[in-house]
Amino acid sequence: MRRNTAFAPVTACALLCAGAAAIFAIGAARGRFLVEAGTGARWLVASTPGWLKMLPIAPSTGAFRITFTLDRPHDAGVLRLRAVERAEVALDGEVIHRDAEPQGRALREVSHPALAAGEHELTVSVVATASPPLLWLRSDSLPISTTLGAPWWFKWDLDPGIWRFARFASDGPAPFSISRQFPHAGHALLVMLPALLPLFALAFAWDWRGWRAPTPARLRLGLLGFWAAMAVNNIGALRPDLGMDVDMHLAYVRVLVTGHRIPLSTEGGEMMQPPLAYLLYALLYVPFSEWLNGPAAVQAMRILPFACAAAQVELAYRAARIVFPDRTDLQRTATVVGGLLPINVYLAHGIANEPVVALFGGAAAVATLRMTARDRLPSPRELVAAGLLLGFAMLAKVTAVLLAPALFAVVALRSLGSERALVRAGKAIGLVAGVAALVAGWYYARNWILLGTPFLGAWSPEIPNPWWQEPGYRTAAQYLRFGEALTHPIFAAAVGLWDGLYSSFWLDSWLSGKTSRASAPPWNAVPLVAGAWLGLVPSLAIAAGMLRTLRRAGLPPREGLALRIAAGTVTLYTLAILYLHLTAPFYCSAKGTYLAAATPFFAVLAAAGFAELARARWVHAALTAALVCWVANVVATYWVV
Repeated sequence: MRRNTAFAPVTACALLCAGAAAIFAIGAARGRFLVEAGTGARWLVASTPGWLKMLPIAPSTGAFRITFTLDRPHDAGVLRLRAVERAEVALDGEVIHRDAEPQGRALREVSHPALAAGEHELTVSVVATASPPLLWLRSDSLPISTTLGAPWWFKWDLDPGIWRFARFASDGPAPFSISRQFPHAGHALLVMLPALLPLFALAFAWDWRGWRAPTPARLRLGLLGFWAAMAVNNIGALRPDLGMDVDMHLAYVRVLVTGHRIPLSTEGGEMMQPPLAYLLYALLYVPFSEWLNGPAAVQAMRILPFACAAAQVELAYRAARIVFPDRTDLQRTATVVGGLLPINVYLAHGIANEPVVALFGGAAAVATLRMTARDRLPSPRELVAAGLLLGFAMLAKVTAVLLAPALFAVVALRSLGSERALVRAGKAIGLVAGVAALVAGWYYARNWILLGTPFLGAWSPEIPNPWWQEPGYRTAAQYLRFGEALTHPIFAAAVGLWDGLYSSFWLDSWLSGKTSRASAPPWNAVPLVAGAWLGLVPSLAIAAGMLRTLRRAGLPPREGLALRIAAGTVTLYTLAILYLHLTAPFYCSAKGTYLAAATPFFAVLAAAGFAELARARWVHAALTAALVCWVANVVATYWVV
């Protein structure tokens, strides 16, 4: 009880920080990207054609038009409008207002002359550079506003004379057409049922009767064997260009190999990433490029992401043994979920830095969990090891810094219990942070000195050839709806945050960065989209595991602390993605792959949720059988035939 009580202030502090971060994110987005209804009007958007690729940041003009009829003369008055970013207003063909410079979403008050009775036309031309043109307009003197009523029309400057019906931004972005080129997820599940139902029945009977199950250690070896077999089978069957931004990642490797230098973030592409993953790829590229031709050398480099993904089996197994030392059934659950999490499976087939940060970040997560199991201050060797793992993870990708609060919190908690607790905690945290800084800090310090900032995002204006992506703006609807992921999960991120996050977590909804059905990876399309429904089973377990952390009694101390640490880190990652989604209004900002470094935390949460849900014997058997079906579907999806 004392340890749980000691954790309460840390939990409260974490919740306050999370709430403050969310409020800050909303505030930052509100002034730039978050489109609100306002009073008396709604935002109109000039619909784009649903382009999946990057769009250059350059001026584009969309004109909005409405015709209205006055049954009597009207005196001069004022139009109130907002536009993203520059506006020109014409009434009956005569320009009455033109922004001298971009005004963003600032309110403009435009005076209009007296109008006679009869029909009139108002046209507002909006110039936007990093989003589709958007318009908000209302008037107290004229019967016009951008709200329900008389329709507004728009046309692009590239399509002269072609007027289309303008829709409201709050209606939400339309899904990409490619999503309809794949089966409906519900129909795909029905197609899979003849194969899954017998498997479900067999697994249910096996668990119900209490027949012998493989030990967690043997299951771990079996999963590692599966990963080795899948690597042998799949690597040769993949196209060299498969993977998210694979050309940009390979360009980074070639700069290291041929230029013998670490590129600057301002050189474009993926050059803004830290170098560790690319240094490891370079160690493979150099010998393979001598023995093999170019495409074959690229294929051989996929050994590294496969090895990183396979290592998640071992990390999940070790995490489960730490948190549930006396529950072999929960160890099996965690090992399976962590070892076959789809984000790691499909990432393993590409060349990127995500598998590497998942490896070192997952190892740092296991080191954190190991400290929760011992009611003592970690030894200097343990602190140095944790600092090294955190540093290597941050040298692979900056998002690994989100693992630091959990690690520091555990170190601080294990320093309590003496008169000099704060001093002990400060020294221990300082040792971990110092080692991590020695490993990764030099890279961020170099950026700060040369570029004026530790890190530049791909959307930063300092990056060459700046770009933007659909939809280019945010609305509340994008955060309040969910369902597209369960019907048409492919590129469901176009619809909203939660659809994008869920679909890309439980299946390769991004098609490994390809934007057409013809160039899509060689996954089996039916089990691929059916995975959206089967992913509900481990999702439910993870959610139940997070709720389990709210229990104040009944949990072993080591499990309670470990689960709170896992739940807190997952929440922190989710809030970080929320912040990115709000402030970088592109569909690609809702990626489940950003969560890969927290795989061991997801594994133990899923196992804890399994324990929470499976109190009755038949529920235990049903959940076990459903999990077996999920595993079979993952294998059927990503095993290339």
